[in-house]
Amino acid sequence: MVSNKSKQGGARLHEDDRAYLDANKLWKDNGQFLTPEVIANRLALELKELLDNNPEEIVDFGCGPGSLTQAIRDVFPDSMITGYDIDNDALRSFDRRFSSDDRIHSEDRNLLLEPLEAESTLAIISNPPYLLSRRLGKKMTKRLRDSGHFPVMSGKLNTFSLFIQSALKAMSPGAAAAFVVPIGIANLDDHHPLRELLMKMCDYIRITWCVDSIYFAEQGASVEVLLLSFRKRAPASTGTKLRVLEWDGRKVQSDSGVFRSKDFKVFPTQALLDAEKQEGVPIKKEFKIVARGFNWREGWELLQEQDPESWAEELLPIVRGSDIQVDGKLRSGLIKINYDMLKKRGMFSRTCDFDLHSSTRPRLLLADITSKIKVTYTTKPILPMNSVKVIFHKENNVDRLQDLLDYLGEETTFKRLKKGRPNLHLTKSNLETLLVPIGDA
Repeated sequence: MVSNKSKQGGARLHEDDRAYLDANKLWKDNGQFLTPEVIANRLALELKELLDNNPEEIVDFGCGPGSLTQAIRDVFPDSMITGYDIDNDALRSFDRRFSSDDRIHSEDRNLLLEPLEAESTLAIISNPPYLLSRRLGKKMTKRLRDSGHFPVMSGKLNTFSLFIQSALKAMSPGAAAAFVVPIGIANLDDHHPLRELLMKMCDYIRITWCVDSIYFAEQGASVEVLLLSFRKRAPASTGTKLRVLEWDGRKVQSDSGVFRSKDFKVFPTQALLDAEKQEGVPIKKEFKIVARGFNWREGWELLQEQDPESWAEELLPIVRGSDIQVDGKLRSGLIKINYDMLKKRGMFSRTCDFDLHSSTRPRLLLADITSKIKVTYTTKPILPMNSVKVIFHKENNVDRLQDLLDYLGEETTFKRLKKGRPNLHLTKSNLETLLVPIGDA
């Protein structure tokens, strides 16, 4: 079990939540994790700062045993609070916890299939469940897609996006909401439609980056989170104001102040706001970035044993992100796999472009970001796993590939790509935001 305290500010659970967690173990099956006190208290304050007056009622979406309700009860002493959940054990714990407070009550309700009435709510707080389609199951996923309740259903279905959409629909003009969500919601492509919806429906959005801590680690969730608070647009308002904070669990380390939204496809970090102005041409003008790597299904080792003669034909090496070293060299002894045989047997779960990757065209292989961008130059026929991006020059100009190799190694490029969009993986769309310095005439 990980310590109750994270590196900054602590991640301790309230004693009632700790008792619930000990009695019910982890919540991995339904995707819900209990909110540490430091997060709950901060989220309650963020909600208060977005509201002009104390609301008559505050709604806790996915209340669990009541960690967020505990926090907002102290910040909003005159407001009624309703907690919604579908877990009966959690609701019983919630009711026992607040049995002496007649302002607080709970309701067993699936907010995704039985949403609140449109424009009926002035304030919402939530630590929504973190579930993707594969965990929801085919039947529930189909019910949600067919419900007509959600304007954004592109990409992989996930519950935290659906909860935000459900909140937006239930909020009255001028109402506010505060959520704790995975950081990917700020900058991954799958969530771009949700970001656009928030920009369309809200006149104010605040992104609070939680630096130096993984607050849910002790509950078995290594995902990094941010705090997302927003205010629904009044009919006469135009434009959207953004504000970016960095918070370490004790104090705000940086505050961008309020600014008008620019042409950001992402919700920026302070590092991205501070990044040096780029000069040059869009990388896509000269280069083609290929992100089509592959995974293979289990069992290829057995196939190798069953048919060693065929296996020995048409071998090509495989490169993973870990095969690209920090100094830009490829690890020696790359694994060789009979891709042609695997392809014929349908052993790939995601296929790459064989004609491109099995050629001798000069190209860069770029791996996931660690403390710097790991990238190497090669002309060898190599097939990449999903963790490796491949960059070709459209005219096979080796000098321009070398220029790009040098540019990707610069500290300013690393800051823009890593600190500007902090994710576990470097995405194709992330790379395509770069402007590349123009080469010599």
